[in-house]
Amino acid sequence: MLVRNISINLGLVNGLQGIITNVHWPIPG
Repeated sequence: MLVRNISINLGLVNGLQGIITNVHWPIPG
């Protein structure tokens, strides 16, 4: 369960980083 929660948390963090990156450096299209 702990490993699963960590994986989910990493996924959320990566998702937020992706959104922030798109805001600062918008991808054409």
